[in-house]
Amino acid sequence: MAFRLLRLHGYQVSSDVFKHFEKDGNFFCFAGQSTQAVTGMYNLLRASQLQYPGETILKEARNFSSKFLREKQASNQLFDKWIITKDLPGEVSYALDIPWYASLPRIETRFYIEQYGGENDIWIGKTLYRMPFVNNNLYLELAKADYNNCQALHKLEWINIL
Repeated sequence: MAFRLLRLHGYQVSSDVFKHFEKDGNFFCFAGQSTQAVTGMYNLLRASQLQYPGETILKEARNFSSKFLREKQASNQLFDKWIITKDLPGEVSYALDIPWYASLPRIETRFYIEQYGGENDIWIGKTLYRMPFVNNNLYLELAKADYNNCQALHKLEWINIL
């Protein structure tokens, strides 16, 4: 996810980092991992959508992750044992159907407001835990307020055009 965030904010990040997570055409999150997690493959798919021409490792990552996620989607297995989230299948379906370059920021914001679980998202490690600085209801309320303010501004501009 760090790779994706850095690229989205204009930093030059080499895609060669993904070579450390690929072996024999298969991608993994941790060395020695025997199965892939849906969340990890989802993040790999989102990162691979920020591919520059000539970055074959990201093309391979996109092909592998989208194939993996579509197979999980077809068998109704879009869940992850490491996270309890509001709608992981919905997030994955959105990423498979609408690549980053085809998305509109405000529409994507509206989608994520619906997907965001707030303080109800739980991560599973050695114990169950919540991440209050990542998942909380205050962020959800701020996102809704920002979206509504933007919508009101667009409506006002539209009225002034007419």
